[in-house]
Amino acid sequence: MKRIIMAYLCIAIVLLACGCGDKEKPQTAQMKDASELKETWDELETEIWENLDFWRQAEAILDRYAKDYFAELKKNALRRLYGILSDPQAEVSAARESLRLFVKMNATEVIRESLLHKNRDVVIIASEALIQEAEKAGKDKGAIPYLIYVLAQNNYIQQGSEEASIHQNMKRKLIEAIQQITNLDIKISEIDEDDPQEVERVLSLARTWTKQKGIKLFEE
Repeated sequence: MKRIIMAYLCIAIVLLACGCGDKEKPQTAQMKDASELKETWDELETEIWENLDFWRQAEAILDRYAKDYFAELKKNALRRLYGILSDPQAEVSAARESLRLFVKMNATEVIRESLLHKNRDVVIIASEALIQEAEKAGKDKGAIPYLIYVLAQNNYIQQGSEEASIHQNMKRKLIEAIQQITNLDIKISEIDEDDPQEVERVLSLARTWTKQKGIKLFEE
């Protein structure tokens, strides 16, 4: 009996020492529902009311792609657009148009979420938006876990000339966004995006930087 008690005590001590009981589960990577976003929808929708050009663009997208949308119902317009953007069954052109409007409105959290979209063109638009914002000194460090996750998931060689070109361009934009935000010693022009080892080196640098900043990574 004493041996059994001692064995349990040893296991408990080991668990406490390694912190196994306190570790949080890694975040999973999937686009959130509109209600889960921290983005202040009221502020964004107020901006649409005050900017006629933004509203006209939103109205055009919703009229074209949201079958049950009525133009007079401006309330929740942007949440409806985000619904189109986050819906994997929605037309790619609708997702692209919706994201471009969010980019114009500097909707940072929506741009981050869009990196998780299944379509490469959408990911490229989101990456370019982050690059442009970083060049203006608006570095979105919170986007790094998204960039790392998507780059890691796409660190393979794509077959087919057109598909391969889009895939390579997407990886290049993801790497450039990582470099712009982190200022890591990554020379974009010297990286072969089709070499998984070179991409993994970038990922390793980015993961280390992220952990040093106390930012949680997604589960890969």
